[in-house]
Amino acid sequence: MPCEDNKNKGAAMQPTDASRIQSAEAKSGTGDTPADSFAARAQSAAAKNEEKPAEGDVTISDSPKNSPK
Repeated sequence: MPCEDNKNKGAAMQPTDASRIQSAEAKSGTGDTPADSFAARAQSAAAKNEEKPAEGDVTISDSPKNSPK
């Protein structure tokens, strides 16, 4: 039976998600997080998503006074 709690299915990885994953992995193992682990990849994805502006956000380069004429 599929899980009913798929609210974030397809959503971008957020820092809070990556933190929760990393914490769970550290508690279940030796306490460290290897660089090639799922938790490390989650942290990397969250950092990349933080760098990107959300769809629809206006950035400085989008403002009319900075656009080329």
